[in-house]
Amino acid sequence: MIKLIVIKEKRGNIQVIRKVLSVVMIIVIAIWFVINIFSAMNLSFMGLRIFRIASGSMEPYLKINDLILIKTVNNYKVGDVVTFYDEEAYTTHRIIDIDQDKITTQGDNNNSKDPSITRDKIIGKMIYRFEVLSFTSYLFSNPGSWGILFIIGVIVIVAMPDKKPRGRHAV
Repeated sequence: MIKLIVIKEKRGNIQVIRKVLSVVMIIVIAIWFVINIFSAMNLSFMGLRIFRIASGSMEPYLKINDLILIKTVNNYKVGDVVTFYDEEAYTTHRIIDIDQDKITTQGDNNNSKDPSITRDKIIGKMIYRFEVLSFTSYLFSNPGSWGILFIIGVIVIVAMPDKKPRGRHAV
């Protein structure tokens, strides 16, 4: 009898832990989804944007298809990795010199400096690198794939087994 009570308590604790982990995972996925959607529309969410590295100019530090999390900040220093807009595209390089309002950057794998830019061209500073999540960024950058992701989500929810009790006590 005592063993049965202990087993039921352990199962109850495991179920609580599963529920808490499920809620945390759903929140993290939702935040990830929102940041990706905003980034795909060239908007920031709480000052955050996600960019995908498209070239090898920052290798070996940043590899092609790495995802980086950029945060809008006011202060930059030499050594910071920043993303800026240079009239044609977004570029992510390291700051190598700051001279009042002029900032000079260079890719770690490049032999030459970039032309100087002003602070207003900088989107933000890299605060985190996601090495393995590049596929999700690709999906979210294409609005046509949003419908596919929605359908997959619905299928997963519908296919989840219900937790109705089975056996002789089932109603």
